[in-house]
Amino acid sequence: MSDEAAKHAVKNALGDFAKKSFCDASISLLESLGYRSEKRLDLKPNTPKTFLAQFADGRTLNPDNALLDDWQSVDFLFQLTGDEIQASTGNFVFEGKGKYNNTRIESYLFFAIALKNSEYTRTQLSGITREINKLFRMPAMLLFRHGDTLTLSIIPRRLHKRDESKDVLEKVTLIKDIRIADPHRAHIEILFDLSLAKLHEQHHFTNWSELQAAWQKTLDSSELNKRFFQEIANWYFWASDHVKFPKPKDIKDADAYQAQSLIRLITRLIFCWFVKEKGLLPDDLFNPVKLRDFGAVPELHLVNPERIRHLIREMIVVEKIHGVQAAERGIHCCGDVLTPPYGEIAVEVVEVVDAYGELLSRRR
Repeated sequence: MSDEAAKHAVKNALGDFAKKSFCDASISLLESLGYRSEKRLDLKPNTPKTFLAQFADGRTLNPDNALLDDWQSVDFLFQLTGDEIQASTGNFVFEGKGKYNNTRIESYLFFAIALKNSEYTRTQLSGITREINKLFRMPAMLLFRHGDTLTLSIIPRRLHKRDESKDVLEKVTLIKDIRIADPHRAHIEILFDLSLAKLHEQHHFTNWSELQAAWQKTLDSSELNKRFFQEIANWYFWASDHVKFPKPKDIKDADAYQAQSLIRLITRLIFCWFVKEKGLLPDDLFNPVKLRDFGAVPELHLVNPERIRHLIREMIVVEKIHGVQAAERGIHCCGDVLTPPYGEIAVEVVEVVDAYGELLSRRR
């Protein structure tokens, strides 16, 4: 199967969550990534009480940290062992048992949990992940559904340095807020990169420890940042051969002006995309078909420009309150006011919305 066909299969599997039961759709999504197993156990009824009766076995789970009252359902999807991985691939050696690189893993468990609210913080979802993994001697990967989005949660583990009968749980990694309808291309790319075949192609794992390391490396933020900036660089070099800007008469260095103008265009497009993803700009601004035939654009609800200014500032302040540095997201702020270069871009975003609204009014 080609990469594009595999990504299409992932996107279709995400669409199944609108048609199938949460349990069946979750299994289909994992199967689209190459993770298949018939080692299943139906929890009847699929409630937190049944889950604890089946798996707690004298171990303690903190109901507050696990947000147990928010669980609408919990399903045990399957257990993945070395036999299943070997059967799924068939063309490489996989050692399913033994100690490797200070880990002893012989299988993975997969659970699907439906939560009652539509939004949860990373801290809350990480807390649930930790509490559940405390119950097992093997890693448990979780797929959450909250509202119309999904979150995949992965937590690596290693042997305790002094007592190898115990495991140490490490940092939780989340692929958060995957939209069921119209998923982000980036989410599809990341899920595809986590597929069994792609991981082996990239990392050539031969045991659970190496598979766990491959998951971690694929989801490592620094690796994702490197790939992001490489894609931006490729975009710049491609555009430099296709985009030309009118040169003012007082410009002496035409090449430098062309390069600077292109960089400014790309940064503004990225920022506008970010604002669109927050629901503050209409999707049709990024739809080439709609832009090509602007008369076909339906009437759209446009957010008041002043509200856009307020929400952009609010998003930054909220991130600061939660201890997330806005600079890590590429936004610089001082108090509640955007500072250059993005303060200037934010103003231009408002101007884009104003101009778009005026153009729409002329077309009506």
